[in-house]
Amino acid sequence: MSDADGEGPPRWKKKVELNAAIDVGLSSVAAVRELVEKNNAQTKLKKRLKVTEFISETLMELAKGAARSKNTDDTFRFLNEMVLVKKLYTPRSAILSKILYAWKEKDLVNAAARLVRQTVEYKSLLGDDMSTFFDESYVTVSLRVLTAASPVDTALIQKMLSYLPASAYKRRLFNPLFKYALSCNDVDFAFTFFRVACQNKVELWDEEYHLLLQLLVRVKADAARVTPYVVQLLEEMALHHPVTGRGNVRLLGELLGGTNAQVDSGGMCGACGQAIQSFDLSGDDRGVLLDDIVEKLVKPRVSGRSNYEPELEVGEAEKEKRWGSFEHFKNTLSALRYDAVVDGANVGYYGLNNWYSEAKAALLRAQGVDVATVPLHKRTHVPFPVDVPPKFRIVDSLVKTLVAQGRRPLVVFHQRHIANASDDNLVCLQQWLEQNIIVGSPAFLNDDYCWLYACLARPGSYIVTNDQMRDHHFSMLSRRFFLRWRQRHRITYKALFQKSTSVALLHVRPPRAYSVWTQRAPDSVATHWHIPFLDSVDVLDQATNRVYASDKDVDLSKGWRRRVLRLVLYRTY
Repeated sequence: MSDADGEGPPRWKKKVELNAAIDVGLSSVAAVRELVEKNNAQTKLKKRLKVTEFISETLMELAKGAARSKNTDDTFRFLNEMVLVKKLYTPRSAILSKILYAWKEKDLVNAAARLVRQTVEYKSLLGDDMSTFFDESYVTVSLRVLTAASPVDTALIQKMLSYLPASAYKRRLFNPLFKYALSCNDVDFAFTFFRVACQNKVELWDEEYHLLLQLLVRVKADAARVTPYVVQLLEEMALHHPVTGRGNVRLLGELLGGTNAQVDSGGMCGACGQAIQSFDLSGDDRGVLLDDIVEKLVKPRVSGRSNYEPELEVGEAEKEKRWGSFEHFKNTLSALRYDAVVDGANVGYYGLNNWYSEAKAALLRAQGVDVATVPLHKRTHVPFPVDVPPKFRIVDSLVKTLVAQGRRPLVVFHQRHIANASDDNLVCLQQWLEQNIIVGSPAFLNDDYCWLYACLARPGSYIVTNDQMRDHHFSMLSRRFFLRWRQRHRITYKALFQKSTSVALLHVRPPRAYSVWTQRAPDSVATHWHIPFLDSVDVLDQATNRVYASDKDVDLSKGWRRRVLRLVLYRTY
């Protein structure tokens, strides 16, 4: 029967031809001719490249060779041949970004800066063909190169930034600019680009303010010039709420003086008796985060394979079923009364390393396996994903603690922990079901998405978890709103598990009564700021809650005293 009848050879068995040989005269560069001959000699499908693929790989090979030999002539010659002379290649930002990075690391900074200028020239010649080349990643690495080159071309830096739409501006674009300004004490340069950041609504963090404040301290002898710049920084800090470490408070003190005071548990400043304010998200702000969860986290999982159901084929019927289960989850939430969402897995696996081997042995016995036949490392090393059930008793102790404090808890577990509850967990589960205080996340979803959605969907509610929320999926949410919400709505806990009595003693730590953000409070004759700060941290990486340039964790809910710097400026500037 013929192929037209549908009975021909399967599609995957049809012969695929090798890519055509590349003309040896592609380039006048001798090293490229050798690579062309090597490519043409390939007999394996994946090894013989198309012309555009060959050009990209050859550019990288030449750039690597240049990094070793410190001679970049062949790289520039070949690139110009392909782009301008033979017009066979439109530069790719991902390839040239790698070259810039490699050359900067290998002390070829000025050559890398020349390459940046070359791409700007290409843009003027090629027009629309280069319309998508200057993306945020390429511009970022270009700025790092240009600020390390000699001399620094300020006009070119401004031009590179101008290629980006306002929506593409990110904090990391400005960090190398501020570092350069600090290295040469150039205040005008620093604040030229500080204003660009502000105009494009870029929110700077503790690290960037640290660079700018260090710069102002170096030139503080010129007080009439410096003070207005400090005020600009304070106004932006009050607007964008970076969490401040002691390093910047020390620098502000050097510049403006101020009073370092204690804050009481109610949020009152020990220096002036005024309340440090608490800021929260508006309904619209929460709506942005809820939409992010659905569009960026849930929607991709509806059509993709789930880690929890890896063998399940996802067709239209399955997609509809998944959307239905998520809608059911949302409807269940709307019918419940709660103000404290409990991350069941985080609490239930608390101290797992201390009790995993015991739980693993119990699991093996329940499966009819002789524990002695299982290698020791498989009984003591926690795998991922975890293969033993969480301890519902720990969660129940936390639930009781929350109830005693007048809160209305809601426990969120992945559906598999509810459907396959162990005998030890059934008693607690039955109680929660009767009290209507437990909900299962849909089977295809990560439970993180669900407890986060549950908390945001209910105004004024809190999430009870020790999760620092640094996983990739959290970084996909609106940074402006998510980081503010995390500081104000996360309750942490500590559990002391008594092995002899099987009882866990829980201590919960609610968020402070005030926000750890710079706050401006005007009065009739002066403007003053309250700057709550972390006195155990010099400079904070706000995205990860880690000390900047280290792996040391910082938990904003504990481990530091309540301190505030009160600054007063009389209007003489």
